[in-house]
Amino acid sequence: MAEHGLRRGAPPGSPGLEIYVMCEIPNNVILIDAFAACFDGFSIGSNDLTQLTLGVDRDSDLVAFDFDERDAGVKEMLRLAVEGCRRNGATPGSAARRRRTIPTWPSSWSSSVSTR
Repeated sequence: MAEHGLRRGAPPGSPGLEIYVMCEIPNNVILIDAFAACFDGFSIGSNDLTQLTLGVDRDSDLVAFDFDERDAGVKEMLRLAVEGCRRNGATPGSAARRRRTIPTWPSSWSSSVSTR
C-alpha cells in the first residue's frame, strides 16, 4: 500500500490511512487482541456473527426460526468484540444490514432475553 501512496498512521494533523476489518466470525472475537495489532478498527457484522455463533443458516426454512440476534450468546460475542476494540484502542463499528425483519435489540441489552 505504501508503494501506492497509502501510508498508515500519518503524523498528527495530517490525514492518515486507517485499516478496518470485518468482525463476523467467532474467531475474530476470540482473537481480537491479535487482530487489533494489524487493524485500526472493526466493522462488526452482526448477521454473520449471529449465524455462526448459533450455528444456524438464516436462509434455511428448516432452521431460520432459531436466528435471533437477541440470544444471550450472541449479545456476549458482541459485548466481547466492542470491549476488545476499546481495550486495544481500535474503533468498533456496525456492518448491520438486515436481510429479513428481525426484532430490534432491547435498548438495555438486558440478559432477560430467553436463551431457549
